[in-house]
Amino acid sequence: MAARLLIDLVAELRIGDGPVLASANSLTVTTNGRVIVGDQSDRALKVFGPDGLQVAPIGRAGAAPGEFTLLNSSGVLGDSVYGWDSRANRVTVFDPAGRYARAFAIGQPGSPRFARLRVMDDSLLVASGWVQGAHDQPLVEVFDRRGRRVGRMAQMKEAFSPPDPHLLPHTAVFADGRGGVVFSTVHGIDTIFAHTADGRMLGTGRIGLTGHAPVLDLRRLLRRNRGTLQRPDSSWVQDGHYAALGLVALSDDLVAVQFARLNFAENTDLLSDGGPVVVLRLLSDGTFQNVGQVRGPGALLGRSPEGNPLLLRWSGADLEWLELYRLIVQPATKGPP
Repeated sequence: MAARLLIDLVAELRIGDGPVLASANSLTVTTNGRVIVGDQSDRALKVFGPDGLQVAPIGRAGAAPGEFTLLNSSGVLGDSVYGWDSRANRVTVFDPAGRYARAFAIGQPGSPRFARLRVMDDSLLVASGWVQGAHDQPLVEVFDRRGRRVGRMAQMKEAFSPPDPHLLPHTAVFADGRGGVVFSTVHGIDTIFAHTADGRMLGTGRIGLTGHAPVLDLRRLLRRNRGTLQRPDSSWVQDGHYAALGLVALSDDLVAVQFARLNFAENTDLLSDGGPVVVLRLLSDGTFQNVGQVRGPGALLGRSPEGNPLLLRWSGADLEWLELYRLIVQPATKGPP
């Protein structure tokens, strides 16, 4: 029986006189109510107080300690804040006051190029990213707080072999973990995977997006278009198709996946347009059950301390504030006899 999915407006975040938030890629709410948003545009972590007002950012562009050559994602690890710089292969950790504390590397020989780094159970980091350059390797890795690898998973060589040069650069993996379970999905494949933190397979299944155009199958579209990405009218074969662009683990058996309709002419903008969110449950037999689907008003970028998926959306005539939403999964109840 399907659960009831609710989208609840949590707060309005007011853009102050500080740096403008332009390209959000991650979102975390701390236990004391601060909202931390990773911003790839100027390579700083934007911070909003419990009252929703913007305060001083954390980090800045650069190559020195406490700076980022590229800010791919951010989050909260214990009482510290971190940012992930894939270009420098560096996780930078700041203390609760936003001061630089330490840094460590995670990428190792054979690792994918990680674009996202999510905290799992406040002790581990789940890394996922691009398929290009690592199509024959596990595509998700788990690290401890010191950057030591403790698990590798999501080996999908058969899905990307032979390594088509048009396919690999346009394919990415999204992963997150909670309660000892790591969930992952692939941009372009309507499939969900579950593993333990050390890499043991727990289950797999179809996500099952409903009520929309077919989920992107880039290999099939390339084959139909004679191996090229652009059609004769110069449009892209991905245009109009839905693809996974976000994943958040709710618990050890619940996961939310967001899809968006791809638009290469005007750019796909989840912060403005949102996209459907599918919630799935991992069952004891290793299969997945579709719990429900809801229209997400913004981009699915993170998780609250309580485990609720968080979405961020631009608002106002001049985009002068952001709306923060949470997704609530209410168990299904039986009606009266």
